[in-house]
Amino acid sequence: MAPLREPNTQSNHNDVSTTHLHLDLAVDFARKILSGHVMLTLITLVDNVHKVVLDTSFIDVHSIEKDGETLK
Repeated sequence: MAPLREPNTQSNHNDVSTTHLHLDLAVDFARKILSGHVMLTLITLVDNVHKVVLDTSFIDVHSIEKDGETLK
């Protein structure tokens, strides 16, 4: 069976799956800004996954880490 195609995402959701998500947000109502951190626990669904593509439209990502190591 062919993997499901999701036309509303550019992520590689057929390669990886989120098992847990921890979200810590701060709200600045005056500036209309949300800031915070998210920790994702992911599993691979296929062999040889070399990257994780997340949908980040309209989000400024400042850094990404894996096990304390900064990634690109």
